[in-house]
Amino acid sequence: MKKIILYISIIAAAGLTMVTVYNSLVDFKSWSGDVPSSIQVARAYYKHIDPRNFFSIVAPINQIAISLTVILFWRSSVLIRTNFIVSFFIYAGIGALPTFYFIPRDIIIFARPIEGNVEVIKTALHQWQYMNWVRTALGLAGIFFSLKGHRLKQSNENKILQQLEDGLSAREKKKGQLHKVFKDSFDAKPIYIRPFLLQKIQYIHLNPGRGKWKLVQDWREYEHSSASFYELNKVMHYQPLHYDELY
Repeated sequence: MKKIILYISIIAAAGLTMVTVYNSLVDFKSWSGDVPSSIQVARAYYKHIDPRNFFSIVAPINQIAISLTVILFWRSSVLIRTNFIVSFFIYAGIGALPTFYFIPRDIIIFARPIEGNVEVIKTALHQWQYMNWVRTALGLAGIFFSLKGHRLKQSNENKILQQLEDGLSAREKKKGQLHKVFKDSFDAKPIYIRPFLLQKIQYIHLNPGRGKWKLVQDWREYEHSSASFYELNKVMHYQPLHYDELY
């Protein structure tokens, strides 16, 4: 689920960034090709639709997704978390640009009377173009840091899995075991007398309901224990061999 949220952010950011590239390479050339005629054509083209609607829909989705990514990966390493936080602030900055920079120039380019304002419109066009490339660069930077955070997370997971795999003995690998979490115990003690056996069985039975783990409220009901067999005469997943048959 965490990775899906991250992927949504990356896809949304990539979509927004590609649109800004299109704006610079195609739209700007169309708008500035033959001012004022080109502006008149652009105004007629945008009369019934506002291309900023795409940004107003996708940008919040991206901001929400990257915010959730920061929250969901908060307990990862500081380096991973930092990369996602950097992406968050970059996307927040991109989201603020329309209000504080692009919309005022959009008004000059697409709403202000053309007559007597041609030079002002030309200036606004070039300012718009310059800052749009800045917006593209910021978008690429945000995607870079998101991908870097993802790569670090993936690398950490692979490293952990490799460490768990390296702990396997040749015999365990032959059995088909993939990973090993716990080290072999070297505290094994032989059981020769019945009281010692009962003590160990009682310890094992009580353990799931103790301490911070508290895996079950009633230790006799723990499904991965033989306690139910001995205490409740109830078989869970298998029929244990009763210790009376041994002692």
